Amino acid sequence: MRLFPSPWQGLHPAFPETPAPLSASGSTSAPTVGASVGLYGVAVGAFLKERPTMGLTAAAYTMVLAGCGYAALNYVEGNTARRFLETKGIEVPKRRIVERLGSFDQDNVLLLGALVGIAVAGRRIRPQHLSRFSWYGGAACFGTLGSTMVLKVAPWPARREAAEQGLKNAMIAQQYQGEVIAAVDPEMKDRWWPQMNRQSSTPNGPSAPPASIQGGQETDQRAGPLRAALAQILGPSGFGDGDISEAEALSALETAQSDQLDEDDPQPHLSNIEDGERVFKPVTNYKWSPRSHEDAQRCLNEHIEHLKKRREEISKEAELLWHTVATKEAEYYETKNDTPLKAEQRAALEIMNEIHINIWLQASMVDCKLNQTWSIS
Repeated sequence: MRLFPSPWQGLHPAFPETPAPLSASGSTSAPTVGASVGLYGVAVGAFLKERPTMGLTAAAYTMVLAGCGYAALNYVEGNTARRFLETKGIEVPKRRIVERLGSFDQDNVLLLGALVGIAVAGRRIRPQHLSRFSWYGGAACFGTLGSTMVLKVAPWPARREAAEQGLKNAMIAQQYQGEVIAAVDPEMKDRWWPQMNRQSSTPNGPSAPPASIQGGQETDQRAGPLRAALAQILGPSGFGDGDISEAEALSALETAQSDQLDEDDPQPHLSNIEDGERVFKPVTNYKWSPRSHEDAQRCLNEHIEHLKKRREEISKEAELLWHTVATKEAEYYETKNDTPLKAEQRAALEIMNEIHINIWLQASMVDCKLNQTWSIS
């Protein structure tokens, strides 16, 4: 089960739903925050030779303060989400205290830890100077902290996958941040948002890599280990006095390293060195000769797993870019015609669409390599 879910999450990419089995609300972290402060209270009480139970009091009252803070943030987010979703014609449902009653989620573990802490406190004699709230509330906080530590070390693949999905959702939601601000404060749309659009749409804006021009010569944008190695070899003088450009030298060095790598560590496909990483091409490497059938099967399985991981990375990159293009297209169609901003937005969209097509071409090549590998495995 999950406690205190936000009803507006999942209705629009700007406010993504926290993937299960993670907690749906930050309020469930309040006991853990209280226990963290309570540990300092225990340490201070022991150092001052006072009652170490002051840590329970600190934990209990910090839990209340943290809960109020989370509730305030949730209220602000909910108000913002409702105003934004109204502009999209989306109605926010009523709040619920709990969801996914039949499922085992992170909140189940936290609640179990709190109940264990309360049960342990119930079997001990409460000191007279401590209120029941401090005694049992502090015990619940420390029990929740213990369950949180269990979550940190216990293998739970679904939780790790949910965290990765949540990170991707957060990156997508950032693409709508300006649109949300403009919906909440229409005056800001005229005062601030167009300027940010202009900056993010121009080739030299903060969202695009700047064109590094030194000494009148445009440098290659493929920064990485290879370029760092070139800089160390050539020194500060660079390529100004030579007959070969930096881009040509970098390409030649990458080709030489690719050939050497295919010789030293042959794999089922030939490869290229791109930005310091080995990227396989859809070309069979006939120099690959495993020592035995078992060695061949092991190598093929590892190669397939590598290609699958690469395919997943490309898909995520394409999805993130697609959401960026979608938001920029919406801004483009809202901009008045025959303006400099309209031309800048159009140029940026054309570039992003070309990049998006190129990413999916890379995904298609990975699919081709996978099919080739599966055919011989």
